[in-house]
Amino acid sequence: MRTTANLTVRQDTGKINSSPISAMQPVVRFSYGCDYTLKIPVSDDDGDVVKCRWSKLTPTDECGGVCETLSGSYLDESSCVLSYNATRSMGWYAVALQIEDFQKSADTAPLSSVSLQFLVFVANSSASCESRPVLPQNIITDGSIHHSSVDKIFNESIIARSGAATLRVTAIDTVSPIGMIKSEIFPYGTSGREWFVTVTWEPMKNQIGTHLFCYTAVDNLGQTSDQTCATLVVDGEVTDDVSTDTPEPDNLIVLNPECNAFKTPKKVHTKCIEATTGDPKLFYLATSCSSNFVQCTELGTGYIMRCAPGTEWCQHFLTCVHVGSCKPEG
Repeated sequence: MRTTANLTVRQDTGKINSSPISAMQPVVRFSYGCDYTLKIPVSDDDGDVVKCRWSKLTPTDECGGVCETLSGSYLDESSCVLSYNATRSMGWYAVALQIEDFQKSADTAPLSSVSLQFLVFVANSSASCESRPVLPQNIITDGSIHHSSVDKIFNESIIARSGAATLRVTAIDTVSPIGMIKSEIFPYGTSGREWFVTVTWEPMKNQIGTHLFCYTAVDNLGQTSDQTCATLVVDGEVTDDVSTDTPEPDNLIVLNPECNAFKTPKKVHTKCIEATTGDPKLFYLATSCSSNFVQCTELGTGYIMRCAPGTEWCQHFLTCVHVGSCKPEG
């Protein structure tokens, strides 16, 4: 692997160039006989033009013995999209690329060149090409941009659906910033075909800037969905909010108006510790949003969970019930 960077100060930004970044899954699984279009996620803090090309053996070795080994594939260098028809041979293939940034599209000399390598595994499958898992409309969509701040908790759920009624989603794999935590996978709704995980991240000061976050669903046959990637931007340290000192009810956790983040993250840790060490132990807490609840761990980490459409959280029964039906007996 070979990476180059220009450390001189740029005239247009007054800073050293920021090299492009990528967040590719280390292993990509293809089913034999199916067509695939794989988008390589890339981003650049300077807003430069980013292109992808195959790593080369000459004039300087960038890839050792894995140069252009995915025979029959096509790489669109401008859009960083790799197309492949998995009809050759089954087995493992290495993909070696260079991610490069340019000040202008017409430039031929890159400002920097970053090596990206991952594996492709082509396996036989008894399922049809159309039975791969799919990703319904999530809040984190492909190409979306989400802003956060230092010490503010980013918390979202990711839902995946199996491609057939006889299949099930067994994992939602993520490529995420350092410090992001992913929950276990849980069933979602009543269809029997949807599952979800929740990701939680509290950015640190040294993470101010741009990060890529990608996820892929995997079913019980090893088939994978298309990869979805979003950009997470950490804007900087948040200022103290006087509302943080406003007393909160002891019996619920207050969320923001969008119901996707904690209003006072540090209080969540305390409430989760108290709940999971009490008698009886509680691992689920109500929130200020009727369709959401918080799942706590014994370490004090809280995950925002969503009830299925048409249901709401009922703390008395510790489950999601049909709207309006949370009425304790007697």
